[in-house]
Amino acid sequence: MRSLLLLTLAGVLVILAYARALNGPFVFDDHRNISDNAHIRLRHWTSSAILDAAFKSPAKNRPVANISFALNYAFRRLDRRAMRVVNILIHLANAAVLYFFLEATLATPALHEQRNALNWLPAATALVWALHPLHTESVSYIVQRMTSMAALFYMLSLLCYAKARLATKRPARRMLYALCIFSGLLALGSKEISAMVPLFILLYEWFFFQSCSAAWLKKKLGIIVLSLSGGLLLCWVFLGSRPVHSILNGYTNRSFTLDERLLTEPRVVLHYISLLLLPTPSRLNLDIDFPLSHSLLHPPATLFAMVVIGGLLVLAVCMARRHPLPAFCLFWFFGNLVIESSVIPLEIIFEHRTYLPSMLGIVPPILGGGYFLHKKWVRTGLLCAVVALLTAWTYQRNAVWADDVALWQDCTLKSPHKVRPHYNLGNALAAHGKIQAAMHEYHLVLKQSPVHAKARNNLGNLLYGLGRFQEAAEQFRLSTLLAPRRPKAYNNLGKTYTRLDRMDAAIAQYRKALELNPNYAKAHKNLGDALCGQKHRQAAIRHYRAALRINPHYTSARRNLMKCRAARH
Repeated sequence: MRSLLLLTLAGVLVILAYARALNGPFVFDDHRNISDNAHIRLRHWTSSAILDAAFKSPAKNRPVANISFALNYAFRRLDRRAMRVVNILIHLANAAVLYFFLEATLATPALHEQRNALNWLPAATALVWALHPLHTESVSYIVQRMTSMAALFYMLSLLCYAKARLATKRPARRMLYALCIFSGLLALGSKEISAMVPLFILLYEWFFFQSCSAAWLKKKLGIIVLSLSGGLLLCWVFLGSRPVHSILNGYTNRSFTLDERLLTEPRVVLHYISLLLLPTPSRLNLDIDFPLSHSLLHPPATLFAMVVIGGLLVLAVCMARRHPLPAFCLFWFFGNLVIESSVIPLEIIFEHRTYLPSMLGIVPPILGGGYFLHKKWVRTGLLCAVVALLTAWTYQRNAVWADDVALWQDCTLKSPHKVRPHYNLGNALAAHGKIQAAMHEYHLVLKQSPVHAKARNNLGNLLYGLGRFQEAAEQFRLSTLLAPRRPKAYNNLGKTYTRLDRMDAAIAQYRKALELNPNYAKAHKNLGDALCGQKHRQAAIRHYRAALRINPHYTSARRNLMKCRAARH
């Protein structure tokens, strides 16, 4: 009953805190993975359609998460509210699993003597974690369901393992082990961060069932080697047969080197810890402009961060036998950041990367607070105050996620010298019809990065809409020079040349667009218009038909096809 009441309370507060962002738009990677992803648009429940959604979506290594988006589409199409409701439910499920996992952990041989003294810990941890504003990026940002689903199945795998080890009946134990493996596979199919599951199951066994015994490690050396081999196999699956080459090659398109990333990440991890301890909305940011480290002392905080992290890991080793829970949680926090905070050439920093590590990473500070607060009423009062404050901050932060203009304005205020927030703010303003403000943002982007091809293309679209065709043509032309493999800019340049009555030049641009993308329906339709205008009607009809094969609902292509046929006769 107590568990049910606490989880209900967490559910009510989480829904209140996140309701503000329910109607928010698709942002950032939502477009690539959801709104522009044709493969998730399930119209028929066939195995081929489900497999296409799973493995042909942009994030091919995350089939479980892709299928969840496809199911959303099957029931409610691209209803953003429904997608965020699912995200919130997954978040609540994570809080519940965290609660039951900590309860099970307190029943293990290493902690059963402290069980009564720590019976407050699962509820306190689940409440604080569920309402922590740092997780708004993982819940309100729809595509980050990949992260929250991976965390859910990851924690379910550990919970099933803990329950299996505590089970007294063999059939129950076998079923729980099977569920442990199945959940681990689902986690791995949601996001690659779940590759750490086997390692942390081994660590969990060693900490809580084997009392950190060196003899047990020697005895199970074969299993440990097998688990590490499994990790290497996963690297081979995700990175290819030449993982080192794949990693190094990934840095060719980054503005930082491998050395700079490795030097910078310790400071990033300390920043994550600071956000975990002080998550005020003013400190949260979707697109953080984090300065790089170029050496151990440039900046000096680099060495300091390494010393602090090293010190915390040494502390965890020293505490392992006498205080296994906080020690394991420290290893958990740093260990589950390794994949996204080490050598793989990802972006330097994102707040959603703390979602899984914080599930147990938040336990040591809560334990520390409880250690000094012996009176139950004082502990309960402080917990209520902390939960109320976190709920208010999460509610406040979700106001930003409710509107794409507000979100990117927040990013530009906090990262004024970073190009991407200004570019995305320009896109959001343009979508809301705020043309002059959008043009201002694109000009800021081009001032900082004159080679930004997409900003030039989008600025050209705005100039075209204003009837400033000569200026638009120049922006499109520069965009094609900067990004010669992007067909949209060629199509836009052709469209602009049409308005400038330069038909031969327009036709040439449409043809270039179709060379790059033969399935570009708009380019086929526009080329058909240009050819029909020059009385090459048979060729025009072919392109209209091609546009309609690609998009049978292309109304203007069908209408112009009929006109062209009528003119031919």
